Amino acid sequence: MDFTQCVSVVMLAFSGLVLPVTSQQFVSKPQGYAVMQGTNITLKCKVSKLGAKNVIWSREVAFISMNHMIIGGDVDRMKITGKYNLNIFNVTQADEGEYVCQVTSTPPLIQRSFINITVPSTVEMLNKTVDIEATLKDNVTLTCAATGKPKPTIVWSREDGSLPGGKKEMEGDTLTLTDLKYSHGGIYRCTAFNGVGDPDEDSVRVDVFYPPTIHSKPKTLRTGPGFSVKIPCIASGQPKPRIEWRHNDTVIDLRNLPKNMKMLLIERGFKIDYSMEIKSIEDNDLGSYSCRVTNKKGSDTLKIMVTALPGKVEINGPATGNFSRVYSLSWTVTSAVKPVTYKLMYREMNETLEGNWTEVDVAATSKDGVITHTQSFSLTALAPDTKYEVMLRAYNRYGWGEISDKFMFTTNEPGFTPPPTTRVPLVRTHSNEERVYDDRTNDGNHLLAWQPMAVLLLIPCISMFL
Repeated sequence: MDFTQCVSVVMLAFSGLVLPVTSQQFVSKPQGYAVMQGTNITLKCKVSKLGAKNVIWSREVAFISMNHMIIGGDVDRMKITGKYNLNIFNVTQADEGEYVCQVTSTPPLIQRSFINITVPSTVEMLNKTVDIEATLKDNVTLTCAATGKPKPTIVWSREDGSLPGGKKEMEGDTLTLTDLKYSHGGIYRCTAFNGVGDPDEDSVRVDVFYPPTIHSKPKTLRTGPGFSVKIPCIASGQPKPRIEWRHNDTVIDLRNLPKNMKMLLIERGFKIDYSMEIKSIEDNDLGSYSCRVTNKKGSDTLKIMVTALPGKVEINGPATGNFSRVYSLSWTVTSAVKPVTYKLMYREMNETLEGNWTEVDVAATSKDGVITHTQSFSLTALAPDTKYEVMLRAYNRYGWGEISDKFMFTTNEPGFTPPPTTRVPLVRTHSNEERVYDDRTNDGNHLLAWQPMAVLLLIPCISMFL
Protein backbone atom coordinates (compact mmCIF):
# COMPACT_ATOMS: atom_id res chain seq x y z
CA MET A 1 0.00 0.00 0.00
CA ASP A 2 1.51 3.37 -1.01
CA PHE A 3 1.21 6.66 0.86
CA THR A 4 -1.76 7.94 -1.13
CA GLN A 5 -3.75 4.75 -0.58
CA CYS A 6 -2.91 4.93 3.14
CA VAL A 7 -4.25 8.45 3.35
CA SER A 8 -7.44 7.34 1.61
CA VAL A 9 -8.02 4.62 4.21
CA VAL A 10 -7.48 7.10 7.02
CA MET A 11 -9.94 9.51 5.42
CA LEU A 12 -12.59 6.80 5.18
CA ALA A 13 -12.06 5.91 8.79
CA PHE A 14 -12.53 9.50 9.88
CA SER A 15 -15.66 9.80 7.77
CA GLY A 16 -17.27 7.00 9.72
CA LEU A 17 -16.95 8.74 13.09
CA VAL A 18 -20.03 10.26 14.59
CA LEU A 19 -19.54 14.03 14.71
CA PRO A 20 -21.82 16.95 15.21
CA VAL A 21 -23.77 17.68 12.07
CA THR A 22 -22.75 20.91 10.33
CA SER A 23 -23.88 22.59 7.14
CA GLN A 24 -20.60 23.20 5.28
CA GLN A 25 -20.62 25.09 1.99
CA PHE A 26 -18.17 26.66 -0.45
CA VAL A 27 -17.80 30.41 -0.38
CA SER A 28 -15.44 30.34 -3.38
CA LYS A 29 -16.62 29.56 -6.91
CA PRO A 30 -15.29 26.97 -9.36
CA GLN A 31 -13.07 28.69 -11.93
CA GLY A 32 -11.01 28.10 -15.02
CA TYR A 33 -7.59 29.70 -15.09
CA ALA A 34 -5.45 30.61 -18.08
CA VAL A 35 -1.95 30.76 -16.71
CA MET A 36 1.21 31.70 -18.55
CA GLN A 37 3.97 29.17 -18.20
CA GLY A 38 6.54 30.18 -15.62
CA THR A 39 4.15 32.28 -13.54
CA ASN A 40 2.28 31.52 -10.26
CA ILE A 41 -1.38 30.61 -9.72
CA THR A 42 -3.68 30.44 -6.71
CA LEU A 43 -6.66 28.06 -6.87
CA LYS A 44 -9.40 29.28 -4.53
CA CYS A 45 -11.12 26.94 -2.07
CA LYS A 46 -12.89 28.69 0.81
CA VAL A 47 -15.36 26.76 3.00
CA SER A 48 -17.77 28.12 5.59
CA LYS A 49 -18.72 26.21 8.77
CA LEU A 50 -16.04 23.62 8.15
CA GLY A 51 -16.14 22.36 11.70
CA ALA A 52 -14.14 19.15 12.13
CA LYS A 53 -14.18 18.26 8.48
CA ASN A 54 -11.06 18.12 6.35
CA VAL A 55 -10.26 19.80 3.05
CA ILE A 56 -8.48 17.72 0.44
CA TRP A 57 -6.93 18.88 -2.84
CA SER A 58 -6.53 16.24 -5.52
CA ARG A 59 -5.83 15.97 -9.23
CA GLU A 60 -7.31 13.09 -11.15
CA VAL A 61 -6.81 10.14 -8.69
CA ALA A 62 -3.79 11.59 -6.90
CA PHE A 63 -3.99 13.48 -3.59
CA ILE A 64 -2.10 16.75 -3.36
CA SER A 65 -2.86 17.97 0.15
CA MET A 66 -4.98 17.54 3.27
CA ASN A 67 -5.80 20.70 5.12
CA HIS A 68 -2.48 22.62 5.17
CA MET A 69 -0.18 19.66 4.57
CA ILE A 70 1.17 18.77 1.12
CA ILE A 71 1.06 15.01 1.00
CA GLY A 72 1.25 14.00 -2.64
CA GLY A 73 2.12 17.11 -4.61
CA ASP A 74 5.33 18.91 -5.47
CA VAL A 75 6.39 20.17 -2.07
CA ASP A 76 8.86 22.64 -3.59
CA ARG A 77 6.26 24.31 -5.84
CA MET A 78 2.97 23.87 -3.95
CA LYS A 79 1.65 25.46 -0.79
CA ILE A 80 -1.70 25.77 1.00
CA THR A 81 -2.51 29.28 2.14
CA GLY A 82 -5.56 30.72 3.89
CA LYS A 83 -8.55 28.37 4.06
CA TYR A 84 -7.71 26.45 1.83
CA ASN A 85 -6.18 27.91 -1.32
CA LEU A 86 -3.74 25.88 -3.39
CA ASN A 87 -0.72 27.90 -4.60
CA ILE A 88 1.38 26.53 -7.46
CA PHE A 89 4.61 28.33 -8.27
CA ASN A 90 6.43 28.48 -11.63
CA VAL A 91 3.76 26.52 -13.46
CA THR A 92 4.74 24.22 -16.29
CA GLN A 93 2.85 22.52 -19.07
CA ALA A 94 2.58 19.43 -16.85
CA ASP A 95 0.47 21.39 -14.36
CA GLU A 96 -2.37 21.77 -16.84
CA GLY A 97 -5.60 19.96 -15.98
CA GLU A 98 -8.49 19.66 -13.49
CA TYR A 99 -8.00 20.23 -9.75
CA VAL A 100 -10.58 19.16 -7.13
CA CYS A 101 -11.13 20.72 -3.72
CA GLN A 102 -13.15 18.30 -1.54
CA VAL A 103 -14.66 18.63 1.92
CA THR A 104 -14.97 15.31 3.80
CA SER A 105 -18.60 15.81 4.65
CA THR A 106 -21.41 13.34 4.07
CA PRO A 107 -22.06 13.52 1.28
CA PRO A 108 -18.70 15.12 0.30
CA LEU A 109 -18.63 18.68 -1.04
CA ILE A 110 -16.65 19.05 -4.30
CA GLN A 111 -15.45 22.15 -6.16
CA ARG A 112 -13.56 21.77 -9.43
CA SER A 113 -11.04 24.21 -10.96
CA PHE A 114 -9.23 23.95 -14.28
CA ILE A 115 -5.81 25.27 -15.25
CA ASN A 116 -5.03 25.97 -18.90
CA ILE A 117 -1.33 26.65 -19.33
CA THR A 118 -0.50 29.28 -21.99
CA VAL A 119 2.96 29.54 -23.50
CA PRO A 120 4.41 32.75 -24.97
CA SER A 121 5.36 32.70 -28.63
CA THR A 122 8.82 31.80 -29.86
CA VAL A 123 9.82 31.97 -33.51
CA GLU A 124 12.85 30.95 -35.52
CA MET A 125 13.90 31.56 -39.10
CA LEU A 126 14.61 28.17 -40.69
CA ASN A 127 17.72 27.51 -42.77
CA LYS A 128 19.00 30.87 -41.66
CA THR A 129 22.49 32.04 -42.44
CA VAL A 130 24.08 35.33 -41.46
CA ASP A 131 22.81 36.88 -44.70
CA ILE A 132 20.96 35.44 -47.67
CA GLU A 133 22.78 36.18 -50.91
CA ALA A 134 20.69 36.20 -54.08
CA THR A 135 21.11 37.46 -57.62
CA LEU A 136 18.91 39.81 -59.57
CA LYS A 137 15.74 38.05 -60.87
CA ASP A 138 16.18 35.08 -58.48
CA ASN A 139 13.33 33.63 -56.37
CA VAL A 140 13.84 33.31 -52.61
CA THR A 141 11.56 31.64 -50.03
CA LEU A 142 11.85 32.58 -46.36
CA THR A 143 10.35 30.25 -43.71
CA CYS A 144 9.68 30.79 -40.00
CA ALA A 145 8.54 28.20 -37.43
CA ALA A 146 6.71 29.36 -34.30
CA THR A 147 5.76 27.61 -31.05
CA GLY A 148 3.46 28.70 -28.26
CA LYS A 149 0.06 28.03 -26.75
CA PRO A 150 -2.29 29.00 -28.21
CA LYS A 151 -0.76 28.66 -31.67
CA PRO A 152 0.91 31.94 -32.66
CA THR A 153 0.20 33.91 -35.82
CA ILE A 154 3.27 34.75 -37.93
CA VAL A 155 3.43 38.16 -39.62
CA TRP A 156 6.12 39.17 -42.15
CA SER A 157 7.43 42.71 -42.53
CA ARG A 158 10.43 44.52 -43.94
CA GLU A 159 12.53 46.76 -41.76
CA ASP A 160 13.34 49.46 -44.32
CA GLY A 161 10.17 49.63 -46.39
CA SER A 162 7.21 47.79 -47.82
CA LEU A 163 7.26 44.16 -48.86
CA PRO A 164 7.58 43.43 -52.59
CA GLY A 165 4.11 44.08 -53.95
CA GLY A 166 3.57 47.14 -51.78
CA LYS A 167 2.06 45.57 -48.64
CA LYS A 168 3.35 46.52 -45.21
CA GLU A 169 2.66 43.08 -43.67
CA MET A 170 1.73 39.55 -44.70
CA GLU A 171 0.62 36.56 -42.61
CA GLY A 172 1.89 33.01 -43.04
CA ASP A 173 4.73 30.66 -42.26
CA THR A 174 6.54 31.47 -45.51
CA LEU A 175 7.32 34.54 -47.60
CA THR A 176 8.33 34.08 -51.24
CA LEU A 177 10.22 36.81 -53.08
CA THR A 178 9.99 36.36 -56.85
CA ASP A 179 11.89 37.98 -59.70
CA LEU A 180 14.14 39.86 -57.29
CA LYS A 181 14.95 43.46 -58.04
CA TYR A 182 17.77 45.46 -56.51
CA SER A 183 15.18 47.40 -54.51
CA HIS A 184 14.06 44.16 -52.79
CA GLY A 185 17.23 43.92 -50.73
CA GLY A 186 16.90 44.57 -47.02
CA ILE A 187 16.08 43.04 -43.63
CA TYR A 188 13.00 40.81 -43.55
CA ARG A 189 11.39 40.05 -40.20
CA CYS A 190 8.92 37.40 -39.05
CA THR A 191 7.00 38.19 -35.84
CA ALA A 192 5.01 35.59 -33.89
CA PHE A 193 2.34 36.44 -31.32
CA ASN A 194 -0.49 34.54 -29.62
CA GLY A 195 -1.68 37.10 -27.10
CA VAL A 196 0.49 35.65 -24.31
CA GLY A 197 3.44 37.65 -23.08
CA ASP A 198 5.39 39.62 -25.65
CA PRO A 199 5.75 38.94 -29.39
CA ASP A 200 8.88 37.16 -30.54
CA GLU A 201 10.70 37.87 -33.77
CA ASP A 202 13.55 36.72 -35.96
CA SER A 203 15.04 38.40 -39.01
CA VAL A 204 17.42 37.87 -41.88
CA ARG A 205 19.08 40.21 -44.33
CA VAL A 206 18.51 39.52 -48.01
CA ASP A 207 21.28 40.88 -50.23
CA VAL A 208 20.33 41.06 -53.88
CA PHE A 209 23.61 41.01 -55.76
CA TYR A 210 23.79 42.79 -59.10
CA PRO A 211 26.40 44.60 -61.18
CA PRO A 212 26.98 48.28 -60.43
CA THR A 213 24.92 50.83 -62.33
CA ILE A 214 25.72 54.56 -62.55
CA HIS A 215 22.49 56.55 -62.59
CA SER A 216 24.10 59.89 -63.51
CA LYS A 217 24.21 60.72 -67.23
CA PRO A 218 27.24 61.67 -69.35
CA LYS A 219 27.44 65.40 -69.83
CA THR A 220 29.71 68.38 -70.39
CA LEU A 221 30.01 70.74 -67.45
CA ARG A 222 30.89 74.28 -68.48
CA THR A 223 32.73 76.32 -65.91
CA GLY A 224 35.75 78.55 -65.58
CA PRO A 225 38.51 79.73 -63.26
CA GLY A 226 37.21 80.70 -59.82
CA PHE A 227 33.92 78.85 -60.23
CA SER A 228 32.85 75.69 -58.39
CA VAL A 229 31.47 72.54 -59.94
CA LYS A 230 29.99 69.24 -58.78
CA ILE A 231 30.79 66.26 -61.01
CA PRO A 232 27.92 63.80 -60.46
CA CYS A 233 28.41 60.07 -59.92
CA ILE A 234 25.41 58.39 -58.26
CA ALA A 235 25.58 54.60 -58.40
CA SER A 236 24.02 51.44 -57.02
CA GLY A 237 25.26 47.88 -56.78
CA GLN A 238 25.44 44.92 -54.45
CA PRO A 239 27.84 44.20 -52.90
CA LYS A 240 28.58 47.86 -52.30
CA PRO A 241 30.77 48.94 -55.21
CA ARG A 242 34.26 50.33 -54.98
CA ILE A 243 34.87 53.74 -56.57
CA GLU A 244 37.74 54.98 -58.72
CA TRP A 245 38.02 58.53 -60.07
CA ARG A 246 40.30 59.53 -62.96
CA HIS A 247 41.29 62.92 -64.36
CA ASN A 248 42.60 62.89 -67.91
CA ASP A 249 43.09 59.09 -67.52
CA THR A 250 45.20 59.52 -64.38
CA VAL A 251 43.90 57.84 -61.21
CA ILE A 252 43.01 60.36 -58.49
CA ASP A 253 44.34 59.45 -55.04
CA LEU A 254 41.15 59.73 -52.99
CA ARG A 255 43.12 59.59 -49.73
CA ASN A 256 45.21 62.58 -50.73
CA LEU A 257 42.92 64.94 -52.64
CA PRO A 258 43.92 68.53 -53.44
CA LYS A 259 42.54 71.09 -51.02
CA ASN A 260 39.94 72.33 -53.49
CA MET A 261 38.55 68.82 -54.18
CA LYS A 262 36.18 66.70 -52.10
CA MET A 263 34.49 63.38 -52.86
CA LEU A 264 31.05 62.77 -51.39
CA LEU A 265 30.10 59.41 -49.89
CA ILE A 266 26.39 59.62 -49.08
CA GLU A 267 24.05 56.62 -49.03
CA ARG A 268 20.51 57.40 -50.17
CA GLY A 269 18.51 54.18 -49.93
CA PHE A 270 20.07 51.67 -52.30
CA LYS A 271 21.99 54.41 -54.14
CA ILE A 272 25.34 55.91 -53.18
CA ASP A 273 26.46 59.42 -54.12
CA TYR A 274 30.17 59.38 -55.05
CA SER A 275 30.11 62.86 -56.65
CA MET A 276 33.26 64.97 -56.78
CA GLU A 277 33.15 68.63 -55.77
CA ILE A 278 35.77 71.10 -57.01
CA LYS A 279 35.92 74.64 -55.61
CA SER A 280 37.73 77.65 -57.09
CA ILE A 281 38.58 75.84 -60.31
CA GLU A 282 41.97 76.42 -61.89
CA ASP A 283 43.03 75.69 -65.45
CA ASN A 284 44.68 72.42 -64.45
CA ASP A 285 41.34 71.20 -63.03
CA LEU A 286 39.73 71.27 -66.48
CA GLY A 287 39.59 68.19 -68.66
CA SER A 288 38.03 64.73 -68.78
CA TYR A 289 36.82 63.02 -65.59
CA SER A 290 35.60 59.47 -65.18
CA CYS A 291 34.14 57.57 -62.24
CA ARG A 292 34.25 53.77 -62.29
CA VAL A 293 32.31 51.57 -59.84
CA THR A 294 33.18 47.89 -59.43
CA ASN A 295 32.00 44.86 -57.47
CA LYS A 296 32.27 41.10 -57.96
CA LYS A 297 29.29 41.17 -60.33
CA GLY A 298 30.71 43.73 -62.78
CA SER A 299 31.51 47.40 -63.29
CA ASP A 300 30.22 50.62 -64.86
CA THR A 301 31.97 53.82 -65.97
CA LEU A 302 30.78 57.39 -66.48
CA LYS A 303 32.78 60.05 -68.34
CA ILE A 304 32.16 63.76 -67.88
CA MET A 305 33.98 66.67 -69.51
CA VAL A 306 34.72 69.76 -67.44
CA THR A 307 35.54 72.62 -69.79
CA ALA A 308 35.75 76.40 -69.98
CA LEU A 309 34.79 76.44 -73.68
CA PRO A 310 31.55 78.20 -74.63
CA GLY A 311 28.43 76.10 -74.85
CA LYS A 312 26.19 75.45 -77.82
CA VAL A 313 24.63 78.65 -79.20
CA GLU A 314 20.84 78.81 -79.18
CA ILE A 315 19.52 80.98 -82.05
CA ASN A 316 16.18 82.79 -81.84
CA GLY A 317 14.13 84.73 -84.34
CA PRO A 318 10.83 84.78 -86.24
CA ALA A 319 10.22 82.20 -88.95
CA THR A 320 9.55 85.09 -91.40
CA GLY A 321 11.47 88.34 -91.18
CA ASN A 322 9.97 91.84 -91.12
CA PHE A 323 11.90 93.07 -94.18
CA SER A 324 12.63 91.92 -97.67
CA ARG A 325 16.44 92.13 -97.63
CA VAL A 326 17.27 92.38 -93.94
CA TYR A 327 16.77 89.84 -91.15
CA SER A 328 17.44 90.31 -87.40
CA LEU A 329 18.32 87.34 -85.27
CA SER A 330 19.42 86.95 -81.66
CA TRP A 331 21.16 84.19 -79.75
CA THR A 332 22.07 82.99 -76.30
CA VAL A 333 25.13 81.05 -75.17
CA THR A 334 26.39 79.76 -71.82
CA SER A 335 30.01 80.45 -71.02
CA ALA A 336 31.66 81.06 -67.63
CA VAL A 337 34.45 82.84 -69.51
CA LYS A 338 33.01 85.68 -71.59
CA PRO A 339 33.02 85.17 -75.38
CA VAL A 340 35.32 87.28 -77.53
CA THR A 341 33.74 86.75 -80.92
CA TYR A 342 31.12 84.75 -82.80
CA LYS A 343 31.40 83.01 -86.15
CA LEU A 344 28.10 83.44 -88.02
CA MET A 345 27.53 81.32 -91.14
CA TYR A 346 24.50 81.62 -93.42
CA ARG A 347 23.45 80.52 -96.89
CA GLU A 348 20.46 80.51 -99.14
CA MET A 349 18.59 77.20 -99.16
CA ASN A 350 17.86 75.53 -102.48
CA GLU A 351 16.43 72.27 -103.73
CA THR A 352 19.79 70.49 -103.53
CA LEU A 353 20.40 71.75 -99.99
CA GLU A 354 23.88 72.69 -101.18
CA GLY A 355 25.60 76.02 -101.43
CA ASN A 356 28.52 78.01 -100.11
CA TRP A 357 28.33 79.42 -96.62
CA THR A 358 28.89 83.13 -96.08
CA GLU A 359 30.88 83.70 -92.89
CA VAL A 360 30.70 86.81 -90.71
CA ASP A 361 32.81 87.48 -87.62
CA VAL A 362 30.70 89.26 -85.02
CA ALA A 363 32.45 90.93 -82.11
CA ALA A 364 31.02 89.84 -78.77
CA THR A 365 29.44 92.46 -76.52
CA SER A 366 29.49 90.22 -73.42
CA LYS A 367 29.90 91.48 -69.88
CA ASP A 368 32.12 90.08 -67.16
CA GLY A 369 30.56 88.21 -64.25
CA VAL A 370 27.68 86.62 -66.16
CA ILE A 371 27.36 83.07 -67.46
CA THR A 372 24.51 83.48 -69.94
CA HIS A 373 25.30 85.83 -72.81
CA THR A 374 22.76 87.26 -75.26
CA GLN A 375 23.47 89.16 -78.46
CA SER A 376 21.73 90.13 -81.72
CA PHE A 377 22.81 90.84 -85.30
CA SER A 378 21.19 91.86 -88.60
CA LEU A 379 21.93 90.13 -91.91
CA THR A 380 21.65 92.45 -94.93
CA ALA A 381 21.63 92.28 -98.73
CA LEU A 382 19.44 89.22 -98.64
CA ALA A 383 17.10 88.12 -101.40
CA PRO A 384 13.39 88.82 -100.82
CA ASP A 385 11.00 85.96 -100.10
CA THR A 386 13.88 83.51 -99.78
CA LYS A 387 14.63 80.80 -97.25
CA TYR A 388 17.99 80.85 -95.46
CA GLU A 389 19.76 78.70 -92.88
CA VAL A 390 22.13 79.99 -90.21
CA MET A 391 24.66 78.46 -87.82
CA LEU A 392 26.67 80.11 -85.04
CA ARG A 393 29.48 79.27 -82.69
CA ALA A 394 31.13 81.24 -79.90
CA TYR A 395 34.81 81.77 -79.16
CA ASN A 396 36.50 82.67 -75.85
CA ARG A 397 40.11 82.59 -74.75
CA TYR A 398 39.92 78.80 -74.31
CA GLY A 399 38.78 78.17 -77.90
CA TRP A 400 35.74 77.58 -80.04
CA GLY A 401 32.53 76.20 -78.57
CA GLU A 402 30.11 73.73 -80.07
CA ILE A 403 28.39 74.86 -83.27
CA SER A 404 24.67 75.57 -83.04
CA ASP A 405 21.88 73.64 -84.68
CA LYS A 406 20.79 74.98 -88.04
CA PHE A 407 18.28 77.80 -87.76
CA MET A 408 16.02 78.55 -90.75
CA PHE A 409 14.14 81.73 -91.66
CA THR A 410 12.48 83.31 -94.67
CA THR A 411 12.79 86.95 -95.73
CA ASN A 412 9.67 88.98 -96.37
CA GLU A 413 8.15 89.71 -99.76
CA PRO A 414 9.59 92.53 -101.92
CA GLY A 415 8.70 96.03 -100.84
CA PHE A 416 9.34 95.80 -97.11
CA THR A 417 12.32 98.06 -96.35
CA PRO A 418 13.78 99.17 -93.01
CA PRO A 419 13.66 102.82 -91.79
CA PRO A 420 16.39 105.34 -92.83
CA THR A 421 19.86 104.61 -91.59
CA THR A 422 21.87 106.42 -88.95
CA ARG A 423 25.62 106.46 -89.02
CA VAL A 424 27.50 105.60 -85.88
CA PRO A 425 31.31 105.76 -85.74
CA LEU A 426 32.74 102.34 -84.94
CA VAL A 427 36.53 102.53 -85.18
CA ARG A 428 39.06 105.31 -84.94
CA THR A 429 42.49 104.58 -86.42
CA HIS A 430 45.69 105.56 -84.66
CA SER A 431 46.32 108.37 -87.20
CA ASN A 432 42.84 109.90 -86.84
CA GLU A 433 42.80 110.09 -90.63
CA GLU A 434 40.08 107.51 -91.19
CA ARG A 435 36.77 106.74 -89.50
CA VAL A 436 34.68 103.65 -90.08
CA TYR A 437 30.93 104.11 -89.75
CA ASP A 438 28.05 101.72 -89.44
CA ASP A 439 25.08 102.57 -91.63
CA ARG A 440 22.85 101.03 -89.00
CA THR A 441 19.13 100.69 -89.20
CA ASN A 442 16.86 98.91 -86.83
CA ASP A 443 17.70 95.79 -88.77
CA GLY A 444 20.61 96.75 -91.05
CA ASN A 445 24.36 96.49 -90.79
CA HIS A 446 26.05 98.25 -93.75
CA LEU A 447 29.61 99.41 -93.24
CA LEU A 448 30.88 102.54 -95.12
CA ALA A 449 34.52 103.63 -95.14
CA TRP A 450 35.09 107.41 -95.24
CA GLN A 451 38.36 108.22 -96.92
CA PRO A 452 40.62 111.18 -95.95
CA MET A 453 40.13 112.86 -99.35
CA ALA A 454 36.40 113.10 -98.80
CA VAL A 455 37.00 114.84 -95.51
CA LEU A 456 39.30 117.43 -97.17
CA LEU A 457 36.63 118.25 -99.75
CA LEU A 458 34.15 119.06 -97.00
CA ILE A 459 36.43 121.57 -95.18
CA PRO A 460 35.42 124.66 -97.33
CA CYS A 461 31.79 123.89 -96.72
CA ILE A 462 32.32 123.62 -93.02
CA SER A 463 34.30 126.97 -92.88
CA MET A 464 31.32 128.85 -94.25
CA PHE A 465 29.42 128.21 -91.07
CA LEU A 466 32.25 129.08 -88.65
